[in-house]
Amino acid sequence: MNKKKAEYEKRKILRLMQDINKHENCLRFYKNESEGHARKKFKLFRKLQKNGYAVYTEVRFKNRKRADIVAIDKYGRARGFEILETETIKQCEKKLEKYPKLIEWHIVSSYEDIENAPI
Repeated sequence: MNKKKAEYEKRKILRLMQDINKHENCLRFYKNESEGHARKKFKLFRKLQKNGYAVYTEVRFKNRKRADIVAIDKYGRARGFEILETETIKQCEKKLEKYPKLIEWHIVSSYEDIENAPI
């Protein structure tokens, strides 16, 4: 894929996000996040960065849904990650139904999931 096509694909993903969330490689936390959730988010964030992804955290989409992490590779392909700490997988899957379909979604519930993430 050429560079122009990759940039076009990346822009398609960025247009799904509210403008306030377009801070590439900026790690965001909320006060009410559990320690475990924050640690998993940090570990996944660093792994994605080290593998060359443009990483966005606490992404709020224009449909007002919010994802933990969205990462875009050099080809403009996006992977999204929801980190489970207190939610069940079933609750998370229901939430993912309302997320943008252009993004490939993954559920992370353990550190092993981070190590085996499809990156």
